[in-house]
Amino acid sequence: MRLILLITLISVIIHAKDLTITASQKKFATIATAVGSFAISEPFLNIKLNKLSIRRNEERNDDAKILSFKLGIAKTIGNKWKVERWAEKKDLNIFLSPGQSYMINDYTTDIAID
Repeated sequence: MRLILLITLISVIIHAKDLTITASQKKFATIATAVGSFAISEPFLNIKLNKLSIRRNEERNDDAKILSFKLGIAKTIGNKWKVERWAEKKDLNIFLSPGQSYMINDYTTDIAID
């Protein structure tokens, strides 16, 4: 199975410039959690994730090939998510078995907010 993990800002808790990204529902096939910070430097949103964990849901019974991921700025319209802007994708090309995690440290990216 080939999957592309697209991490949107699913649930964001912002205190000053701290940033936490978590999945709002644990039923997703692949779940991402991250902590870091952000800063606005017009015309960009600079994001630095100190730790990013990508985990294959242990309730799945199949392996997943994660080709890449990218962060996005999203909003809800009704009960659906609409991604407004994307960061550049980061290639991974990894396999995850159910319950297995992959950790990324010190990841930095920018999203245009003009």
